[in-house]
Amino acid sequence: MQRAAIGVRMHSGWGVLVAVAESAGIIERCRIDVISDDRDARQRGNQPYHRAAELGVANAEKYLAEYTVETERLAREAIGKAIAEMKKRGYHITAAALLLPSARKLPPLPQILASHPLIRTAEGELFRATIRRACESLGVPVLGLVSVSSQITLRRSSAPLLPLFSERLRPLEDRSARPRRLITRLPPWARA
Repeated sequence: MQRAAIGVRMHSGWGVLVAVAESAGIIERCRIDVISDDRDARQRGNQPYHRAAELGVANAEKYLAEYTVETERLAREAIGKAIAEMKKRGYHITAAALLLPSARKLPPLPQILASHPLIRTAEGELFRATIRRACESLGVPVLGLVSVSSQITLRRSSAPLLPLFSERLRPLEDRSARPRRLITRLPPWARA
């Protein structure tokens, strides 16, 4: 089997999954949905923290916990299906890259629900965390990539993962205060 990696860029309730192989370039590109189409899910929508703010802090934690369980199940199914399809075509997924924001850590839930910008940030974080946990539950290690204008920075790297990405990510000179950071051109999955 030929080694390949997937990259995911999340939006509200859905994302774009792109798979690259060492010798073949892009081998798959598909949309993955992490929210359900049933009537109850439509009421919840793709903005769970907005809905949680309507419920109040007391009910928000339970609602968000249930929402997260459902989105993780759907993410696992969607990514597992994509991985199985690529396996049939002779590819073994060895890593996943997830485009991350360069944002700070989120405050406690009451502060999030009191601020619309924090609600939006928390929703993005929820969907990215859903994909990360889904990949890890499928045995696929995750590499986080931080967006820096039209470039990315490797946030968390593992030596075994870098060779698969090295041909797709061309290193550039880094002029920041951190001389060991690796800055790269934007990969295909970040252009979705």
